[in-house]
Amino acid sequence: MVSEFPVSVHDPTLNHKLEIFPNPTQGDIKAICLNTHETCFDNCVILNAQGKEIMKSTRCAFDLSAMPNGWYIIKINMGNESFAKKIIKI
Repeated sequence: MVSEFPVSVHDPTLNHKLEIFPNPTQGDIKAICLNTHETCFDNCVILNAQGKEIMKSTRCAFDLSAMPNGWYIIKINMGNESFAKKIIKI
């Protein structure tokens, strides 16, 4: 059974305020706000391809080196808004 998870972005410019790097990654991945170059999020989670939460951080920095290669979703929660982006682990 595949679980669905809602992800909505009410501010269409939210995507342009964020930088997620490096993508693809061999391990470390980080999200920052472009205007401050710091984290400005409530929290971030990494979801596997099935939508299951596998990591959570308030700093939005993760080490995926122990995870299998493949694709994941980083979901960034900022106030009452969320932004999700596909990331590739190689």
